[in-house]
Amino acid sequence: MESEGPNIRELATYFVLAYGMSIVLWLPVLTGRRSYFFFSLGTFGPTLAALATRRVFYRDWRAVQLWSTLRDLMSGVAIGASA
Repeated sequence: MESEGPNIRELATYFVLAYGMSIVLWLPVLTGRRSYFFFSLGTFGPTLAALATRRVFYRDWRAVQLWSTLRDLMSGVAIGASA
C-alpha cells in the first residue's frame, strides 16, 4: 500500500536542492561581499527547490492548489487580511 505523502527520495531531493541553491546564492555574502541582491535571491532557494522537486517526480509545475472553491478562497483571503 502506497502512502499519500512524499517519500524519502522526494524529501531528500528537496532538502539537498533547497540547501544547495541557498548556499550557492549566499556565497558572495558569506565570503564578505555585501550583496543584498544575492542575499535576497538566496531566500528563494526553498521555493525553487519545491518547484524543481515537483517537476522531477510528478512531471508538472503545479506545486500547490491555490483554492478549490470560491468559498475556500474567500475564507483564506479573510483570514489572511485579519492576521
